[in-house]
Amino acid sequence: MTAHPGTPHPLTVAAAVLLTMATLLAPAPALASRDETIAVLRQTSEQASAAGLRIAVASDGRVELHLGEEIGYRFASDEPGYLTAVHVNSHGITAVIFPNRLTRSVAIDAGGELSFPGASDGFTLEVEPPLGTEYVFAFRTEQAIEASLLGLDFGQEPFETFDVEQATAFARRLRERVGDAGGSYASAVLTMRVVGGEEIEYEVDQIVEYYSVLTRSLTRPKLDAHIHFSVDSDELDDAARKNLDQWGRALAHDQMLDLRFSVAGHTDATGSEDYNAELSRRRATSVRSYLIAAHGIDPERLELEALGETKPLEPNDSDWGRQMNRRVEFERR
Repeated sequence: MTAHPGTPHPLTVAAAVLLTMATLLAPAPALASRDETIAVLRQTSEQASAAGLRIAVASDGRVELHLGEEIGYRFASDEPGYLTAVHVNSHGITAVIFPNRLTRSVAIDAGGELSFPGASDGFTLEVEPPLGTEYVFAFRTEQAIEASLLGLDFGQEPFETFDVEQATAFARRLRERVGDAGGSYASAVLTMRVVGGEEIEYEVDQIVEYYSVLTRSLTRPKLDAHIHFSVDSDELDDAARKNLDQWGRALAHDQMLDLRFSVAGHTDATGSEDYNAELSRRRATSVRSYLIAAHGIDPERLELEALGETKPLEPNDSDWGRQMNRRVEFERR
């Protein structure tokens, strides 16, 4: 998501708790690191011995969010305490909501509510790429948790953000500090889904902004295009071409001309690993060939990669999850 000052100023969350999110450490698979971050946060949440903490999307309670819409979060508590909250987006980018540069420790009253962003914070939040499942984890402790003990070092941005590997280390620090914050603690988890438009998944300006504007301060090199193929097919249909036309125009944009990308094919887990590896290569080749032929993209800017079913974005246990995994991933080199 993007944070907008006064009116929307862009910070980004991965989708990170809604707002601003960013970079990480060494060479581990992104999915494994994201899963580990979520596992640590879930474990911390499940160990809570107190209750009475809730999270909602402040607009109308929906948990399906659309790119570009303005949103906010609402935290409610039955008991007094101090609130710590983080957002994890579908790529594992993690943003710290509370505490932040504007509010280093956040007290919440019994029967009270906190909105994020607050009326006096001076910014609004906007849903931004990538698509997929996002989580907000919140903890109410009896004592305030100092930002410095969580390894937070806010610069000019309102929020601290971590890429995948750093996010896992942060989650472990948070688990330790929540346990040390005295007495019992309460937890709450909000699961959301970020979706694109009905026909066009990402508009040109969203792609350009993701890679060329926001990445000046955040390391967010990957974005997924969910190109839908027929079963066992690598042929692009009209809907796929419409979406790839947005990518072609974005890649030809003045702010993107110096950027090179890998074009990585992915599949769901249906079929054998060997078959899916080859299928992902054929599908990635179809996408790359279309961008070259239809939009004149220099072939040297597009490196082919086939990852098959090895790096799912979502669990393969639903039609939606499998659809999200049948994708091509553009990663900036």
